[in-house]
Amino acid sequence: MGIIIRQSIKSSIATYFGTGIGVLSSIFIYPASAASLALYGTIQFIIDAAALLANFGSMGVNALTIKFFPEFEDKERQNHGFLGILILLSILGMLISGLLVFFLRAPLMQFGAWLDISSDLFKTHTIGILAITFCTIFINLGINYTSNYKRIVVPKMIQDLGLKITLPIFILAFTWQLLEATQVEYLMVGVFFLILICIFLYLVYLGGLDWKANFSRINKGLAKRMGVFAAYGILSGVSGLLMLRIDSIMVATMISEEANGIYKISSLIILTMAIPMNAIIKISDPIISRAWKDQNLKEIGELYRKSSTTLLVAGMFIFLGIWVSVEELFRLTGNFEAMILGRYVILFIGLGKLFDLMSGINGSIIILSKYFRFHLITVMVLAVANIILNIILIPKYQIAGAALATMISLMLYNLVKFVFIWWKFKMQPFRFKVFKVLALGALSAWIAFYIPSTNLLLLDILINSLWICLSFFLPAIYFRFSEEISDFYFVTLKAIKLYLNRLFSK
Repeated sequence: MGIIIRQSIKSSIATYFGTGIGVLSSIFIYPASAASLALYGTIQFIIDAAALLANFGSMGVNALTIKFFPEFEDKERQNHGFLGILILLSILGMLISGLLVFFLRAPLMQFGAWLDISSDLFKTHTIGILAITFCTIFINLGINYTSNYKRIVVPKMIQDLGLKITLPIFILAFTWQLLEATQVEYLMVGVFFLILICIFLYLVYLGGLDWKANFSRINKGLAKRMGVFAAYGILSGVSGLLMLRIDSIMVATMISEEANGIYKISSLIILTMAIPMNAIIKISDPIISRAWKDQNLKEIGELYRKSSTTLLVAGMFIFLGIWVSVEELFRLTGNFEAMILGRYVILFIGLGKLFDLMSGINGSIIILSKYFRFHLITVMVLAVANIILNIILIPKYQIAGAALATMISLMLYNLVKFVFIWWKFKMQPFRFKVFKVLALGALSAWIAFYIPSTNLLLLDILINSLWICLSFFLPAIYFRFSEEISDFYFVTLKAIKLYLNRLFSK
């Protein structure tokens, strides 16, 4: 778990830096006016639609990249041309999916109209969606491939900072009437292309970039296994996005771009609690893949248990810090009347993500095992359920309904995976520490709402944040609810003390 924690912490710090820029932008730039909110909602719609299409166009490459890398790994022989094979498959997938979308566009639009989903946004932003789809396919390939070298920090920095820094600048320029909305859209396409180039240049630096495909290592049996896994990877990826990202697309098409702007800003703020999970999954997947190959169930079970408490402590701390100051944060935007509609988006998605974090790396365990087909079935069923829930709840509760649908889907999704892993592998992630974390978090939040307001927004946020640190974080560190977080805290504290001693002794 040591390398996982080190890379995860580095990745989380880098991502939090980018997210910090995103959160500041969400508070001070995106909500500045109805027009800027609508533009932000439109850009997020384009990115989410592109992410959905990218899963069709990737030909299951993302699933193959980590799962089969151990069977091709050979540094002296450039991993037997594995990367070249993945690139060719991606290009083939884009051609096939492009033809399918072209010939099926009419029935797809009719089906969307039947679901009360407008196709106007798709028609208006076709070029932007397709261009970003192309970039997303190869950006994902580059990031996943570098994770096989246990290096995730630099690619994530390139991706996160590239988007988090440029988008607020462009929207600020739009607010000041220096750019038009269409110009912002095309500039974002350029940013995606730049991110793609930088990630592959990093692969060159790692010595892992070899364009030449080599099919000599692929026999009939391996080709069949790769084909089956890729097919399931496509369906699983699409279903996963339908389960977790369809809310944004449906809010934009069923309500408005402005409503989607409010929804995405609220989601961005609360989904900062998921950053440690994304980092841990990226670096632990190759280790789990090798452990399955060696049938090392003990290592997998230990990773499962440690990931649960580590992710829950980190996620709970962030959730509490946001939730106890949610009203003050929205007042800082200067557009409180519009943004306060996102309060329940933060609550519902936050609770859903807490359950997700508490469940640990259950998805990786199933996907990288021989039971990956079960994961696909689960995701597909719950994706359909999420769409139905959105159709039912959005008209009734607006953006809060979309968040409620996401929360229910996340909880059902993780409950099913928990039961399956317990049944098949006799593993479960929960230790008694998990319930201590939940109890301490609930108590901290309950008392926080009795802290009197000073009517000074920044001071209230500071007081609330200090309370969460004193009532939740420090006790969690002291009682070692997560040994990894506690160890990192004390090592960091010791390093700071040594540095200060040297500084003042000079």
